[in-house]
Amino acid sequence: MMAPSHSSSSSSWRSSPPLAILSYTMASMLMTVTNKSVLSSYAPLSRMLFLVLFIQSTATCLLMEVLQIVGLASFTRPSLAQARHWISVALAMALMLYTGGKALAQLPVAVFTVCKNLTIVVIALAEQRFMGVPVTRGMATSFVMIVLSSVVSAHADLSGSGGAWFGYLWVVANCLSSAFYVLYMRSSIKHLQLKDGDTVYLNNLLTAPLFLVLSPLADPSWSLLATSPQTWSFLSATFFSGVAAVGISFASAWCLRVINSTTYSMVGALNKLPIALAGVVFLGERATVGGMVGIALGFLAGVMYAKAKVDAGKVAARKKEGLLPMSEKVRV
Repeated sequence: MMAPSHSSSSSSWRSSPPLAILSYTMASMLMTVTNKSVLSSYAPLSRMLFLVLFIQSTATCLLMEVLQIVGLASFTRPSLAQARHWISVALAMALMLYTGGKALAQLPVAVFTVCKNLTIVVIALAEQRFMGVPVTRGMATSFVMIVLSSVVSAHADLSGSGGAWFGYLWVVANCLSSAFYVLYMRSSIKHLQLKDGDTVYLNNLLTAPLFLVLSPLADPSWSLLATSPQTWSFLSATFFSGVAAVGISFASAWCLRVINSTTYSMVGALNKLPIALAGVVFLGERATVGGMVGIALGFLAGVMYAKAKVDAGKVAARKKEGLLPMSEKVRV
């Protein structure tokens, strides 16, 4: 009589939306904090960004292999034809990861998180320009808020702590490369009919050799690996950050499985607040009034965008059923 009860209990927590949302939030914070720690706490070793990315990609592949063996993950190993087709997507991801690492190393977590919202604007405008996806008034309003929050956060950082402009150039490059990667990956996934686990494994499998080759060519301080007392702690922390990246992938999949897309959109927007505050709470980053205002504006902008997307989806569904005239669609 006890076995069914145990099975029922296990099934209950796995289908629990609050637990899924909590795991997604915690995984997001963990990944951001560990990445920031790796990239800023082990100088000069932390300047070896290609080595960091190689270790993270390798850790992701190894952990996914282990999880598949024990039955907690499922993915299909790619064929040679799939790998050849996907190599350009992996290169786009490599560019996104490199620019993101450079930006995160030089900017506070809160500023980086708020400015990353600009990726939403780039993707939406690209979809409108090249795919005819409409941008509603609600979305346009949220875009203004996103830009405003980024400007406020950047101004507070530059005036309060003398932050370097170079970090903002990297975050702009990261927003552009992230948008390109997302749009390009979407079309490639449809072409190859890959699942989430397949794309995570394939991306990391293809980028790991690239990072390994580039590291001795571009990374400084290779000789310090043999002499620095921080080497093992640096390598361990980097490996753990790769494990955390797998955690966010599975947490996202868990959320999508137990909550609807509308709720997931809102969770993604609300999730920005704890991530932005994580640097202040866990890494001791300086909190300023301007920075907090920027975080609040970014949080509000994310919620506004999520709601606008949900509303646009409802309008599109009603149009498809012939319940609304086409004049309801508003472009900017």
